[in-house]
Amino acid sequence: MWSVGVVMFFLLVGYLPFHHKDQNELFKIIRLGKYTFDPSYWSGISEEAKQLITSLLDVDPTTRYSATEALESDWITNMEEELLAQHDLRNSLGGISQESTRLKGMRRSVQWKSKGANLLADRMSSLTCDETMVDVSTLSVDIKS
Repeated sequence: MWSVGVVMFFLLVGYLPFHHKDQNELFKIIRLGKYTFDPSYWSGISEEAKQLITSLLDVDPTTRYSATEALESDWITNMEEELLAQHDLRNSLGGISQESTRLKGMRRSVQWKSKGANLLADRMSSLTCDETMVDVSTLSVDIKS
């Protein structure tokens, strides 16, 4: 149900609830469940929707909403087709498109780094012991997409 909360968050406002440039910090933020409802994006989103997301992104699996509880939430049970038609989701779609582009770029970067590490490992395995004395600070490769 945690992932349902992440997807709902993303679909409603067009960005992910957890973000950080450093992957280790990102994992800490996720484990702690640290996210905010930025008013510039969430001002038009109902309190019931925010409450459902909060209950789905609960870090404690014993208190996190189950599928049944989510389907019985105020936001789901009070949803009306007429109300849905009133909300303009174009801003969310723009954010989703930008996030998709960013994630594709990250994937390419990781693929290149992985290929570089494999090439380095292949080269290192063919060196003799005397040749392996290398300044590792010169081996850092970061290819931006």
